[in-house]
Amino acid sequence: MIFDQTANLSRYPFLQQIAQFDFSNYQKGRFTISSDDFFGIGLEYDTREASECLWEAHRTYLDVHYILEGEEIINITDISAAVVTKEYDPEGDYGLFEGQKQQAVHLKPGMFLVLYPNEVHQTAIQVSDPIAVRKIVFKIKL
Repeated sequence: MIFDQTANLSRYPFLQQIAQFDFSNYQKGRFTISSDDFFGIGLEYDTREASECLWEAHRTYLDVHYILEGEEIINITDISAAVVTKEYDPEGDYGLFEGQKQQAVHLKPGMFLVLYPNEVHQTAIQVSDPIAVRKIVFKIKL
C-alpha cells in the first residue's frame, strides 16, 4: 500500500502517467488512457455503512484510487487474513472476500492510494454521513 498526497506523485516513477493525466478527460465507466496496461474507471456513488460494502482484491492490476470529489474510508486487510467468498474471476480481475480491517485510510481530494494484489480492500465507506463521491480508479498492469 502507498498512501500519499497527489502533489507527491512524481516521487513514484510507475505513477508518472497519473501525474500527467488530464483530469478533464474524466469519464464515468472504463476509459482507455494509453492501453489495456493502463486505463481508468470513473466511479460515482454515495458512501454507505461498512456492512454494506464488499471486500475485493485483484491479481493482474494495481488499483490507484484518486478522489475528485467527496471523501471515503477504505478498509484494508492482508489476503492471508481474509476468507474467499467468490473465487477469482480473471476476466474481471477480482475476487470477493470477507475480512476484518487491519488498516483504514481516509481518502479525500488531494490524496491517492495504491493497493497491491495481497491487499484486500473495502471501499465506499462513509466517514460520518453518506455523501456523493466521484473518483477514478486507475488500473496499472503488473
